[in-house]
Amino acid sequence: MLIQTLNRSQRRALELRHRASEIRALREIAGDPGSRQRDYTIPAELLERLLQALPASERRRYGPLSTSDSASATLSVNMMLRQPPVIARDLVNVILQRGGFLADRLLVRGSAESVAGGAMRYQRSGDSYLDHDPEEIAEDADWPRAGWTEELRTEAVKQYGLEVPVSMLSIRRNQIDQVTRAERRLANSIVKFVDTKAITMLRTDADIQTFNANNWDAAAADIIGDVAEGQELMDTLDEGLFGQTLVVPKTMRVHLLGNTALRDALKGQGGSESVRTGQVANFLGLDNIYFTNQVPDDEALLIDVGVAGTIADEAPDASEGWSGYGPGAGFAPIYVQVYDEKRPKRKVVAGGRWPAMALVEPRAVVKFTSTTT
Repeated sequence: MLIQTLNRSQRRALELRHRASEIRALREIAGDPGSRQRDYTIPAELLERLLQALPASERRRYGPLSTSDSASATLSVNMMLRQPPVIARDLVNVILQRGGFLADRLLVRGSAESVAGGAMRYQRSGDSYLDHDPEEIAEDADWPRAGWTEELRTEAVKQYGLEVPVSMLSIRRNQIDQVTRAERRLANSIVKFVDTKAITMLRTDADIQTFNANNWDAAAADIIGDVAEGQELMDTLDEGLFGQTLVVPKTMRVHLLGNTALRDALKGQGGSESVRTGQVANFLGLDNIYFTNQVPDDEALLIDVGVAGTIADEAPDASEGWSGYGPGAGFAPIYVQVYDEKRPKRKVVAGGRWPAMALVEPRAVVKFTSTTT
């Protein structure tokens, strides 16, 4: 209503001021040398409107605005590299497509405060009982006091990451496919490295429990019996441990699907669920069965993920120029930084995590050996 009451010159002045504010916003978002650079993303429709507000000479400077079949605008390579949060979000999408970090699903997530100062201090679990039994007491008497002994340990924060270069030719030619492939490889490499560290910690600790399995690659192997034996190893400790997560190599998936005892045990009125869906159904109270290349072909792990270990990430300081995108609780992002390299002249995309991992309760892990012949 207000704009309708203005005369023509007043409306023109208002439009010019609005246009000038849009141009300033675009220059700030795109990292104009004369403006304060800001790290945030913008919707495609707003980006298109801001670009159209610029003169043609200015518009060319920020690179072409490509359009997909659905006519939705996307960022150019030049604009993307000026917005690290966009790259951080793309890395999260790649990670979620492959199921996320396995380390974050097998270990309890700790807070950034638990690794403040660059190290995690934790207590390695010993006996899960107090050093004194309860007693019956008389009226007005005091309960007996008891304590316990645990080993105090320290685990340093590690810096895990990689860098990938983006050539100036790729930026000039707006080769978004090269940037997309670089993002996927960067995310895959960091996930594989962090997951390998976590699995190695779980399977190589001297205090975990072990069980010699019955060659699970045989069609008639007693996999159900072996997993039950592993759960019993935890249960007989009488400390409330229960193996509800099975981690096996990806080469074992075909053997679990083809195991006759498993297939018969899980067969319902509509036939075998595993055969119908191609997914190995949970059994014996298992919550999850994870397949990963980080476990050797002749091993498997049974884990009580609620108590076995912990992982916590140190967050970088905002002044360091790192950007991250977190889709929700329980997810640790890959932090991203983009910087210039002078010789050869190109942009460099760096990504990484700063985690500390610790095995708190080794008896909550059972390693199956000899799972293949």
